[in-house]
Amino acid sequence: MIKDPSGFRRELEKLNAHWLTGMPEEAARYPRPRSELDAIHGDRNLKKISVLTGPRRAGKTVLLKHLAARLIKDAAAPRNVIYCSLDNSRLAMMCEDLVRDVLDFWLDTVAVDGQRFILFDEVHLLDGWYTGLKNFFDQNKDIKIYISGSASLAIQVKAEQYLRGRYLVHEIWPLDYWAYLDLRGTGLDGPAGAKRAGPEQEGPPGDALSADRQLHELARDFKRYMLVGGFPESCEVEDTAKWFEVLENYVAQKAIYTDIAATFNIRAVKVLDAIFHHIVSNQSRILTYESINEVAGLKHEVLLDYIEYLKASYLIVEIRKLAATVREQLGSRKKFLCVDQGLRNALLAEYEIREDNEGFIAENIVGMHLFLAATRSKKQVFYWKGNGEIDFVVTGREQLLVEVKYRNRIDQSDISKVRSAMEETGARLAYIVTKRDFSVLNEKGSQIRLVPAAVFCRWVKEYISASP
Repeated sequence: MIKDPSGFRRELEKLNAHWLTGMPEEAARYPRPRSELDAIHGDRNLKKISVLTGPRRAGKTVLLKHLAARLIKDAAAPRNVIYCSLDNSRLAMMCEDLVRDVLDFWLDTVAVDGQRFILFDEVHLLDGWYTGLKNFFDQNKDIKIYISGSASLAIQVKAEQYLRGRYLVHEIWPLDYWAYLDLRGTGLDGPAGAKRAGPEQEGPPGDALSADRQLHELARDFKRYMLVGGFPESCEVEDTAKWFEVLENYVAQKAIYTDIAATFNIRAVKVLDAIFHHIVSNQSRILTYESINEVAGLKHEVLLDYIEYLKASYLIVEIRKLAATVREQLGSRKKFLCVDQGLRNALLAEYEIREDNEGFIAENIVGMHLFLAATRSKKQVFYWKGNGEIDFVVTGREQLLVEVKYRNRIDQSDISKVRSAMEETGARLAYIVTKRDFSVLNEKGSQIRLVPAAVFCRWVKEYISASP
């Protein structure tokens, strides 16, 4: 029951200016939507609830607004697209059942004939949101529902409990380097309409001159990306110290002390925080559970649970050893990556890229780019250890080896190490990711490519799909 219908309508209209203007304001403020929008928009005719998950501040709310704009552009009536954040206290004070009352009011007094779309944000902040959505979905399967929120872990747990069989998930990660360049190309760091050469280049370089030209165009942005990471707001905040405060307080601390602690009723939250800091401090290194537990002192099964919580909250990614069986993979030591380099730098208070930390930073960035590109291509990423060790292996029709050597000079010993690993694994293509060197080495039906990190991350999708 709505206590003040006219006031209720005014609040809804504030959230849905497109009912009157025809276009969400955020679509004009951020005119270049992320590539994930295509897949999310592709769900529009599926009879499922589409759930947007990912770390806090990854851009899920703006994606919903871009989705509203795309739906309207597709000829959906503006009044048939409703956006509502379920943390709106003013709306909640004017009704008894926020989900039910918002939807009933919209359908009865605002919506018109045609396909209809519901975009609910911050759903986790409303107790029992899943019950209201489940009941509405079961009664109105012709209306498409999208939901999102900051606490992705809590949303996933409740969706699995109460919406099983009714939903599908889209993971929204921090921006990869291409998307970072694309966003900065909107002019957020310069004159309106400014464009950068990086996203517009036609393809990966095929020779040293082309590579050097691309590296020159990409180097300044890549160094900044190495420092502040790929959360979208990093493009708008010039003060690195202030940005690091946002990352630490509103991404890491919120995920650990609010999302994980509340969802799993964890009391020893500081122990969980210590585990996360230890993993981040040793990102890209191969770790044993025993070494991690030195800072925690937990039972083995509890430690494994805590690590799974960190993974499910999109704070870390686990890379397993390439092995013949899943059992051997699970029993091997693990390599962990921090999902965003800016987040790692913020937690460790590293405010500049230096020679003593740039190697670890570059390896983590390359690893995350490989993980995301491989996941989107239905492939997997491992590390390899035989007589030697290779940082990353992308599995698919053929194995692809990637070794990160972010330094000024690549020695012959580095090349020999990769060549030996190719012989042991049978791989025909390998990359050595460098600081600035580019060359192509062909030998006996195999190929080793030296590619600068900025160029490699810019073209990672093309590189992992390449064949010798």
